[in-house]
Amino acid sequence: MRYTFALLVTVCVTLAGCLSTPAIVSYKGLPVNAISAGSMTCRDPYTLEQDCSLGIATLRVRLNNLTFRVASTSDGRIILVMSELDGMSVPTQYQTELAGDAVQVLAATLNATTLKLEGLARGPFVRGYILRFDKDVYTKLKESAVDN
Repeated sequence: MRYTFALLVTVCVTLAGCLSTPAIVSYKGLPVNAISAGSMTCRDPYTLEQDCSLGIATLRVRLNNLTFRVASTSDGRIILVMSELDGMSVPTQYQTELAGDAVQVLAATLNATTLKLEGLARGPFVRGYILRFDKDVYTKLKESAVDN
């Protein structure tokens, strides 16, 4: 019994270490601060009032032949970008970066500047990016919405 308990504790501690969020992740090879996907909600660390449920972006958009999900603050300046899940597989970081790139390309057409970019991570996986702009980008982004 004691051996089983010790084994269980060891496994839990090991898994917790594997699933802990790193302080820094990368975006196209450059370091960016990370936010824990496990603790993020629609109210923390940002108040995502548009298209967010349980800390997950819910509005499906399609840009540059890429479909992904987004959510935003009420002013449209802070946008959560998340890749679509493909069945049971977790999107790759590259797919998530492509989604972030697509939003930034759209922002450039509005002469909006990216002020800050943060990774949304769970363990070693980057689940999304949070992009902060100097103006409303989300209103234009919503024009690319597609049916669920």
